[in-house]
Amino acid sequence: MRTTYKTRPKQLLMTYLRSVKGTATVEDIHQALPEIDVSTIYRNLEKMAEEGEVLRFPDELGKKACYQAAMETCENHLHLKCLKCGRVIHLDCDSMQEFVDHLRERHGFTLSYGTTVLYGICKDCQKKEDENNQ
Repeated sequence: MRTTYKTRPKQLLMTYLRSVKGTATVEDIHQALPEIDVSTIYRNLEKMAEEGEVLRFPDELGKKACYQAAMETCENHLHLKCLKCGRVIHLDCDSMQEFVDHLRERHGFTLSYGTTVLYGICKDCQKKEDENNQ
């Protein structure tokens, strides 16, 4: 049985992530909590992600990530991440359930909701891109 310790930095990180609407990068967190060293933030976030307390959403290259406090609802839907602005959208849609069922029935593959991220461009960034191309 693994013992999890509630250190002060970990408590501050969780309090901050729970207060944020959406996701936060390490830079966002360090700006809000300058008393915590950047390496301590990284170390704690990785451990918290391993323990399921935090969701880690890597960018499409896997180099940079944003984080969110894990919620029970995250286990029940997929996530969309915008390649332009980095926004993470929680996808609660009956059509996605059909896709998940298709994967299981036709391909023998069970998708993990809480860790699945689909990458693309959100409607706001797409609108800006369309306006710039006119």
